[in-house]
Amino acid sequence: MAEIRLRPITAENWQACADLRVARSQEAFVAPNLYSIAEAQFYPPITTRAIYSGMTPVGFVSYGFRDVADSADPILGWTWQIFRFMIDQHHQGRGLGLAAMRAVIAAIVASPKHRPGDPLFLTYRPENEAAARLYARLGFAVIGMGACRRIIARLDLAP
Repeated sequence: MAEIRLRPITAENWQACADLRVARSQEAFVAPNLYSIAEAQFYPPITTRAIYSGMTPVGFVSYGFRDVADSADPILGWTWQIFRFMIDQHHQGRGLGLAAMRAVIAAIVASPKHRPGDPLFLTYRPENEAAARLYARLGFAVIGMGACRRIIARLDLAP
């Protein structure tokens, strides 16, 4: 398997990233990449990255350091969160999702904003069994159900 790299969304790769798609049966689980790329323009704490396997874009992720104190979810204070994550339908089932999530976690831990003990949160729909398996394999623990009927999972990041 080729090395996974996270690359910034640029004028050269945004269209290729926007063209990536999950399988039709997964479309209810994640917003289209074009929407996520546009949304991030209005929320500076959000980092967007194209996920590459070698020279090929295979996925997309958005994450950031966000104040959720006013949220209806049971998470308080400033926290790291993965907002969107996807691997293109033609590249699924090869371990790229696991490798990409490990790269995202490493990028967060390497960030100058990361503080020892910062947790990482994400949400997913209960019917998204593939996501549940992936996140459990990475050590995320389910902590409850969020306001939008999404499962909230937490990972305690190493210093």
